Amino acid sequence: MIVKSKAILFQLCLLISVMIISSCNRNKVEQIKHIPKDATLVLAINPMSFYDKMKNNKGEIDSLINSFVDKMANSDSVKQQGELAKEAFDFKKSVYFFIKASNSIAEGKSISGATIIPLKNKDKFVAFLKSTNPLLNISEETGFSFTQSNKLVAGWNKDIAIILSSGNYAEETANKASLESLFNLKESESIASDDKFLKSFDAKSDISFYTNSSQSVSAFSMLALTKASDLVKDVYSAGTLNFNNGSIDINLTTYPNSTLLDLVKKNPAAKLNGESLQNYPGQPEGIIDFSINIKQLISILNYMGVDQMINPFLQKQNLSLDDIAAAFKGEIAFAASSFRIEQKQSPYYNATVSSPQFNYLLCIPVADKKAYDKIISAIYGADNALFVNKNGQYVPATIAQSGQGFLVNDKYLLLASSQSLIDSFDNAKGKIIWPEGAEKNIKGKTSYFYGDLQNILSAIPATGGSDSSVIALSKNTFKEFDAWGNDLKGNKFTGEAHLYLQNTKENSLITLGKYFQQLKSYEDKYKNAALAADSLNTPSADDNMNTNIPVPPSIDTSK
Repeated sequence: MIVKSKAILFQLCLLISVMIISSCNRNKVEQIKHIPKDATLVLAINPMSFYDKMKNNKGEIDSLINSFVDKMANSDSVKQQGELAKEAFDFKKSVYFFIKASNSIAEGKSISGATIIPLKNKDKFVAFLKSTNPLLNISEETGFSFTQSNKLVAGWNKDIAIILSSGNYAEETANKASLESLFNLKESESIASDDKFLKSFDAKSDISFYTNSSQSVSAFSMLALTKASDLVKDVYSAGTLNFNNGSIDINLTTYPNSTLLDLVKKNPAAKLNGESLQNYPGQPEGIIDFSINIKQLISILNYMGVDQMINPFLQKQNLSLDDIAAAFKGEIAFAASSFRIEQKQSPYYNATVSSPQFNYLLCIPVADKKAYDKIISAIYGADNALFVNKNGQYVPATIAQSGQGFLVNDKYLLLASSQSLIDSFDNAKGKIIWPEGAEKNIKGKTSYFYGDLQNILSAIPATGGSDSSVIALSKNTFKEFDAWGNDLKGNKFTGEAHLYLQNTKENSLITLGKYFQQLKSYEDKYKNAALAADSLNTPSADDNMNTNIPVPPSIDTSK
């Protein structure tokens, strides 16, 4: 099993190396003709995009690959498999993967998918398969070859290989039928005929992905009973993931249908400006801030008919959804800082345990205090065990008992890790120090997220052993991340996310390769150390028994 795992990893390494160091012209994509039009997810890996970005880092790439090969390729057969893979697969074209989710009364819920790999040499591909398993039984079907063994279900012709991701390994006939349908898919039935996919899918990025929400709602039977299907019909998203110098960058665009677009435009969400966190003291290590128009949410619930289930309950409390919409502005802002690890006495047994702690504040701007009081009074009257009266205001009982800070006034509802933080914020004694770029990135957005990985990792104390080594390595590798969603523009929503690394002069794929290589070294080092310690602690035979036992006369020791 270990040898087999090493073989797979070695083959993967060689495939990646071919993707990076091969140079060629981009060819027309043909693989999408074998992807069903109703696929839920489509993902593509573009080897040429990797090559274009990393051709100047050939030395680092070769070093990583050679190091990996030396560790993993411990037999001539494994190396031979890698060479066959290089000759079999055509990395001048993208590798595609798709998932299709469906739900029907006859068949129930099902998820299927496949990986579509372009071939350079059909015979070399067969040789590659047989090198991994000489006992493979290959049959010739109409228009493609087929094999099934263990968890491999694959079909291929001279151009592509299709590997089923969730084949029914016990039913060879069903697997052949699934592959036949993909090989013989009419273009009108494939995603190649979908204008939405063709216009939005960016095949030139390192990794590209496409989702079709129309197919996912059927997997949730409760939603399928409502008009939710109208809101997700023809809604789709397309995005990219790129490895750049010092960062991994993701971009996403979502295209709502006309029904959902109309509901959103009638009650647009307010744009963020960062003011809700202006009085937070110091520089946060984590920020979450998003805006939602509660009237927009209510209109969506009304359209789905869910309000008919909610309103009877609210009416018993003399409330309505409009009361909730009137009470709050629709923003939720959260900031956290001073992340630390503290030693605390366990409440369950006589020992101290490490517990992560941090200062935090949650701010929910209030639009109408009278509407808020009406809601709380109704809830308090229905079950006064949920709230306690503290300093003239209703405070959730769990918060009052925990020692957290809580305040509601005409401006906002505040929940914090301590009352002193509440007082500092409310009296404007503090002023936020925005992380670099955060103040600019948060303004005009409808959602924003930030995490300071460097400070968080630095706060974790060194305890020795592999854990400390991993934390130190991670600290030297990762810096921070942020993400945001933009306001509706035209007929689409856009957003992006970024993971920033410490080394800004090196492509992030190389940095991650070195990171995982070092993790493997730590794993091997401490595994060997543990084995050595175990051997030292294991009593020898001489310590426990007298092994100087005479040989029985009936045994001839000369043989």
